Amino acid sequence: MSKQLKEQDNRCTADPIYMVCYDKWLTCADDRGDKEIWLINDDEYTECDNESEVLTYLHEHHCDWINDIKIEKYEDDCLCDDYDSFDHYVESDDFELNLETEEYEWPGVFGIERIRMQKEMTVVNSHLTEEGAKQFIKRKHHDYSKLYIYAYSMYFCNQMKELRNWIMTLTD
Repeated sequence: MSKQLKEQDNRCTADPIYMVCYDKWLTCADDRGDKEIWLINDDEYTECDNESEVLTYLHEHHCDWINDIKIEKYEDDCLCDDYDSFDHYVESDDFELNLETEEYEWPGVFGIERIRMQKEMTVVNSHLTEEGAKQFIKRKHHDYSKLYIYAYSMYFCNQMKELRNWIMTLTD
């Protein structure tokens, strides 16, 4: 271990300790997260990463409902002046659902909810060497979501720095 401590890449970190971590996604307040997901409740829950995936899902599973919404919009907004025929309007890709601002009457038990997510790093354990952290990941990767190594500095932890320095002197 002494040799490893002396020869390993410290990742530009003074007195590193290697933390094995994984990311956990938590729900958070609107407009405060790292990403947003869309949850579709259609007898089962489906997660979509963006609004485009939601619209694709709707087109694949609720095409009749989409056409009904198109008919309402065509009649309400007097779009007959802009298109040769209603069929031309229905076939066009001009139509867009606005999930952010408009409210829709969803078909049946169907529902869509936008959820903001925040990433939280969770530390599994710590190692004095990067090799020790890699061995742990190799042995236990199946018990966690994707594991990775993060090098923290023990800069303000004098006892750990003394221990680390003492271990490094063992091979002199």
